[in-house]
Amino acid sequence: MKSVAVENNVDYPSNASSSVEFTTKAINIPQNVTCTPDFLSATLNWTEVADKNLYDYYVIYRDGNQVGTSETNSYQISGLQWGVNYGNYTVKVHAFNTLSESSASCNVTTKTLLAPTGVSVSNIGYDNATVTWNAANGATSYKIYVDGLAAAEVTGTTYSMTGLSLGDNHKVKVESILNDKETATAQDVNFSTNDLVAPASVVADQENTSYSSVPLSWSTVTDATGYVIVNNVTGSTIAVNGGSTDSYIMTGLEMNTNYTFTVYPTYNGLRSKKSKTSNAVVTKNMDIPLNDCMIFENTEEIEFFMSAGENYYPDENGYMISDSRRAYTQKLT
Repeated sequence: MKSVAVENNVDYPSNASSSVEFTTKAINIPQNVTCTPDFLSATLNWTEVADKNLYDYYVIYRDGNQVGTSETNSYQISGLQWGVNYGNYTVKVHAFNTLSESSASCNVTTKTLLAPTGVSVSNIGYDNATVTWNAANGATSYKIYVDGLAAAEVTGTTYSMTGLSLGDNHKVKVESILNDKETATAQDVNFSTNDLVAPASVVADQENTSYSSVPLSWSTVTDATGYVIVNNVTGSTIAVNGGSTDSYIMTGLEMNTNYTFTVYPTYNGLRSKKSKTSNAVVTKNMDIPLNDCMIFENTEEIEFFMSAGENYYPDENGYMISDSRRAYTQKLT
């Protein structure tokens, strides 16, 4: 407020003068400034100043720096990220080429996106399960992590997990997403898939075992879609399709070798942790008839065959017997 002397347009004697004092009115300061943040934006509101028609516009400041103007008593702030403090905002009035004093400030901190609540797992099968959750306010999508790995991003509140290992402990986590930014507060939910049972019996048929093959049979397993047979000597595996399949002939085996085999049921190609091992069997050995044996004429021939990797020993009848093929040779005369 200030006083100003002004000459009146009145005729006075040359030796007389007159003055009038008046007081200018200060520019009104915006009152009741409030900040209303959302996840990605915020709105500033304030009480409209008196004598608005005398003023030009409002000027908005963030931490002392001008960020915009408004001709109304409201201002929209956009392009924000959720969960961020954007500082303090104030408002001034622009009038008569000057500015009012600053209004009181208000702080803008955008809302924090929370992780979904009520995360639960149901419909648990051998290799699959369903996870559901409650919608999170502000979320535009959800990212699902299964056993620590990103599995999918969906817009709904349910997801079907597939390809899980049988009879295992698993964990799932659901995170909210808004503006490509995920929450970091979601907790793992633990669950376990079902498993098949082991075959009740696995039989290796010694009677019908040949030099290089062994017939196997086993009891079928409910819900199995196939079986895996493990050669416990070599570690090799054979996949057998069909849950109703109950036999298989193992081939390519070595002569005169002791074998056992383990059978695992499978579901959609995934192996169960349950199994059953067969009885031990020995593949047949090849005996060479005496009339088909080689006749060694001298010790040099014997030494030649021994140098080729065969070890021969005399048996009780005076014949030479091989320790690998049991090939009998006629006694040297």
